[in-house]
Amino acid sequence: MLATHERTRPRQASLRCAISTAYYALFHLLTEDATRLFVVGSEQELHYTIRRSFEHAHMKAVAKAFGSGAPGLVWADALRGTKVSTELETVAQSFVELQGSRHQADYDVGKSSTRTRTLALVDQASAAFVAWQTVRKQRDAPVFLTALTFKGRHEA
Repeated sequence: MLATHERTRPRQASLRCAISTAYYALFHLLTEDATRLFVVGSEQELHYTIRRSFEHAHMKAVAKAFGSGAPGLVWADALRGTKVSTELETVAQSFVELQGSRHQADYDVGKSSTRTRTLALVDQASAAFVAWQTVRKQRDAPVFLTALTFKGRHEA
């Protein structure tokens, strides 16, 4: 809706907001699922505390590694010999691209976007949502979500 709000000449503010919203939709999908992996039941305060602890830069690094199919030794061990699925690679690659586009939209006001580019990013976020529905049922989903959640010596 944000990308098509103005019929003829879209305002940059509308396009920037659409790009940012597409990224944050995927960000919140992943952080919600990751949090549910660790918080069972109605521990709302703990749920919110974990959700606020995610770091965009760390998530990007993890997504970049999983998106390339090479999640790093620790996470590869956790996958127990299975490859990163094509669907997870799609989600991870989309996360990286959408985060970069969101950063540009929010902070590089000298750079314009087009409706076509914006709609392509929105479509990419939608495709990542669809791919995630498949990934959720696979063995690599909890490994990816755990990697997104924790950093330190297990850094991707």
